Amino acid sequence: MAHLFSDPEFYVLLAVAIFLVVVWKPMRRAIVGALDSRAERIRQELDAARNLRDEAQQALAAYQRQQQEGAAEAQAIIAHAKEEAERIAAATPGSRFAARVRALGPRALVTAR
Repeated sequence: MAHLFSDPEFYVLLAVAIFLVVVWKPMRRAIVGALDSRAERIRQELDAARNLRDEAQQALAAYQRQQQEGAAEAQAIIAHAKEEAERIAAATPGSRFAARVRALGPRALVTAR
């Protein structure tokens, strides 16, 4: 045992151990605090991303609804135009327009000028 206290390597090892204990305590708090703050920031970013995704899904649903309504309105306009073309063609049987409506069918109203 006396030999242990006279060996300089023992004191170097003891000094390193004391240094590590003294330095580790404050460093541990700093490291754990930094990791906790980073975890909280990541959690907040994930929450924000979820909110943005939900908003995007709502906007997509609204645009799809508008597109369906627009397609339905376009179909209604086309149906009305066909009825008008047939009515006009029936009202004026000898006109160039009536002949074109009969020849082209539904496309007559769009292409006739």
